Amino acid sequence: MLPDVPFALEHVEQKKPVRRTLHVIHCLSGNDPSFIEEWEIGMKSVLVNAPLDSNLHIHLIADNNAAKEIDSIASKKKWAESVWRNEIEVIVHNVEVMVPSWKEFLTNKLTNESNRGWMDKR
Repeated sequence: MLPDVPFALEHVEQKKPVRRTLHVIHCLSGNDPSFIEEWEIGMKSVLVNAPLDSNLHIHLIADNNAAKEIDSIASKKKWAESVWRNEIEVIVHNVEVMVPSWKEFLTNKLTNESNRGWMDKR
């Protein structure tokens, strides 16, 4: 018979599963009330249908006018105080300073006749 020896259990760390993150991007420009109302409906749909098995990051790419409207809506609706099953993060990217160069780039790319060959061969 073996002598009684205390049995030591090794502490096994249980790692929490790393949750995947789903990224959603909304692009907004301007503060027309009809447009903002439509966007808000879409935003609510994204929030209501947030994934149950992963985190959600919503990136809002906006100019100055849209960013101000987003801030106003977020404070009225108290998004920061909302509690969700998983992490939901809303990130506002104000891209106002980049808009002129983007418009110039797109205008040149979409209207320059020398660049149309790729589009005609679709």
